[in-house]
Amino acid sequence: MSDRQEKANDYLRGVFEGCQLSMATRGQLDGYLSPHLWEQLRVRLQSIYRQATGEPTATLHVEF
Repeated sequence: MSDRQEKANDYLRGVFEGCQLSMATRGQLDGYLSPHLWEQLRVRLQSIYRQATGEPTATLHVEF
């Protein structure tokens, strides 16, 4: 595979994962989120929680 094709694949993978995270954040994702995206989801949800509550240091903890 050429370097150009690899870059295009990486870009499209990033777009796809961004869409998955966005849908998961809104509770609209059918199925399951890939485990390598769980931390990014936690950070996004923590940011939403902080904005909603006004608590700048609030931390979300997720146990598996």
